[in-house]
Amino acid sequence: TKNFQELSNELQEKNYIETIIYQADYIYTNSSSLTSSSLCSMIYSWALTKKLRTGFLLHDIPTAIEAVCKRAKTDIESLTFWLSTLLGILRLLDFETNTEIESLLISFQEAIVSLVNSCFSRILSLISKKLIPIINSSILEQQPTLIQPKKFYGKYNTSLLCEHLENFVNCLRDNHIPNSIIVQLIEYLFCAFNASLMNSISSKKQICTCSNGFQIKMELSLIDEWSVKTGFQNLMHQLENVIDSANLLVVDKTSLADISILRVVCPSLPISICLRILNMFIPDELSPNPVPQDVLISLSKEDSDEVNTIELSASIRMQFDPDAPVQLDLSDLT
Repeated sequence: TKNFQELSNELQEKNYIETIIYQADYIYTNSSSLTSSSLCSMIYSWALTKKLRTGFLLHDIPTAIEAVCKRAKTDIESLTFWLSTLLGILRLLDFETNTEIESLLISFQEAIVSLVNSCFSRILSLISKKLIPIINSSILEQQPTLIQPKKFYGKYNTSLLCEHLENFVNCLRDNHIPNSIIVQLIEYLFCAFNASLMNSISSKKQICTCSNGFQIKMELSLIDEWSVKTGFQNLMHQLENVIDSANLLVVDKTSLADISILRVVCPSLPISICLRILNMFIPDELSPNPVPQDVLISLSKEDSDEVNTIELSASIRMQFDPDAPVQLDLSDLT
């Protein structure tokens, strides 16, 4: 049977959690949310004065944060606040001066890391589902400007995509998400862009023209400009499959009979994907001749040899599940 002190401690704990988590104000002090610093202060105060309840408290905090994250649903800004709070808790955990509850803190840390990965995955899922239709339209559905200058028939354009990316990054930075975490988010997002675009390029015949190849390169250059401006230029390699596919569409097809030329033009693509794109290639004003049959025959033989005799060195990323859980690298978290 619980005595009066135990009941009082339990009620006080519930009131703290209600005030600090369920009624949290989105306020930051010294780059950490007030919620994370308040929770850590409460944990250490509890550890010193109410050891019997500390274990319950360390269980109840993750449970409460998980509940408010679920309540956020599709609110990216709210989820970003809670991601920042969770990361703040990890930064503020102090094992050295709290050795008496070290084992409890280890389990608590594991629970917080799990919530960080879950919150990160939800943010990634929401932003990728929002931006993938935009990038598909802005990259693949524009009237090639080399043929019809300044005429667009896509629903979106790349400038709008970059604006959305800018707003997303600003939201992360305003919520004091560490740069190492932001970089991972953008990297996963670019992977999603690459997979979605590659699935379209390698399956839709109407995209496979020289004019569209130049248009894709022009639109990607705008993303590259945004990446340089915002410090993410090192992440453009995540779009290398799309970049190489565009190069394949614009190159002189007669040169591709030499496999070494193909390796230079599109080093990230296996020959099977190159063949698929070339077999769908449609001549247009900029490249009026079809792909020579001898090139297709030569590459088909190389493709067979590649599959049967060597390990593929090219990396092709055409699968991305926006709802799949993600494991963050937290090693640079300070």
